[in-house]
Amino acid sequence: MKMGKTEWHFLIGAAVTVDLMQAMLDFFGIGLVINRFIDIVVGMALPFYLSIRGVKMTGRRVGSIIGAFILEEIPGIDALPLWTADVLYIYATVRAEEKGEEVKKATLDKIKSIKKPNFDHKREDNTLNLRESEVE
Repeated sequence: MKMGKTEWHFLIGAAVTVDLMQAMLDFFGIGLVINRFIDIVVGMALPFYLSIRGVKMTGRRVGSIIGAFILEEIPGIDALPLWTADVLYIYATVRAEEKGEEVKKATLDKIKSIKKPNFDHKREDNTLNLRESEVE
């Protein structure tokens, strides 16, 4: 099952919301404790959601989620919009993968549609002969 653009936009919006909420909690001073719990929930929910929606969780995608989680645990750096950047990275890799599959399918279809000449068996003088219908 493929995720549509609208669903991706909602996921990006959710990541932006989480990052903004964490920045506000950091501003008020309570983010140092609460943001750790938020990061654990997001770090576990994001790959789970993506996998049940059919996104192939490659090593690079899992690595980006783990990297974002680790960076979110470092005070000061956790104020950066790392979850948003991670969702955008995964979205870009999924779109590139889908485009690659479309190009591959179109190329294979084009190759299959090319008409190949059909050669008759060898003639008595040991030369190959094209059928007259194939020459035209």
